[in-house]
Amino acid sequence: MNKILTIVIPAYNVENYLDKILPTFLDNELLNDIEIIIVNDGSKDNTAIIAREYEKKYPQTVVLIDKENGGHGSTINSGIKHANGKYLRVIDGDDWVDTNALKNFINKLKSLDEDLVLTPFNNVYITNNQKEKIEFEDIIPEKEYSFEEVSSSLSRAYQIHSATFKTEILHEIPKITENCFYVDQEFIMYPIPFIKTLILIDETVYQYRLGTSGQSVAVKSQQKNRKMLARVTTDLAKYMKELKLDGVYQEMMYSRISGMLHSTVKAYHSIRSNKNIYEEWKKFVEIISNYIDVDSKRFSKIDTYALKENKISYIVLSNYYYIKTVLTGRL
Repeated sequence: MNKILTIVIPAYNVENYLDKILPTFLDNELLNDIEIIIVNDGSKDNTAIIAREYEKKYPQTVVLIDKENGGHGSTINSGIKHANGKYLRVIDGDDWVDTNALKNFINKLKSLDEDLVLTPFNNVYITNNQKEKIEFEDIIPEKEYSFEEVSSSLSRAYQIHSATFKTEILHEIPKITENCFYVDQEFIMYPIPFIKTLILIDETVYQYRLGTSGQSVAVKSQQKNRKMLARVTTDLAKYMKELKLDGVYQEMMYSRISGMLHSTVKAYHSIRSNKNIYEEWKKFVEIISNYIDVDSKRFSKIDTYALKENKISYIVLSNYYYIKTVLTGRL
């Protein structure tokens, strides 16, 4: 089954969404060009039953993979393994696409051969139904670039919601961490060393739902899942060091790791807890300092927080020199 695009839909307990979001993909003009892989991650509701009905109705387009629960990373791994499309992107089971934008995107995708295809996306805030378009600045649509030319322009807009990769590249990356949140960062950063060319298609395909209770981006979720946040940050730093990246590839990795490290620090800082939290934090910085240069100027502009042992208080530093004071026991 030769398709231009595989869309992987991680699905866990999304019975209330599938009948709303799947029709946005299943336009008659798209059925021959796309493959939709719904990966049911051990849902406890009727997710698999609903997905199976779509598979029966659209046997040339929809595929259901029914598996034990393994987290978001495991669904992406399964999707990559079974993908038949030339390109692949991930769209979560409670999000959707703008159908017309997807049709335009597919028509343009047919003539492309770049390693990475970017699109803007909408943040959709469900509490007030407002949309915020997240787009790339300083990148001209439908112009092929080398990664070196535009790596510094990716910044905030480079997310799982904006990235479509050549499937063959995704076969080269490590498996995404399973049973863990925040692994979308692994999915978009692991391919970076393999990206030689990229292009922007100005079609706002992905509609990203925000405001749902329990989303891992919420502050309380980051506090609760701080160990997962720390793990993904460490995995990215380790990956960068193992590949011995340099130039713009290294800079891109450092930039994203800086953001992840900052989020990890904020998660620990906001808990304001006891010595146990300090020891947990200390273990993390001991590990992360094995993979990044803590004296690097790359981190100097990030305001971070450190826990002061015994006094259960926090200090604000302008860079990461505090790591060394933690390691030497002076903090």
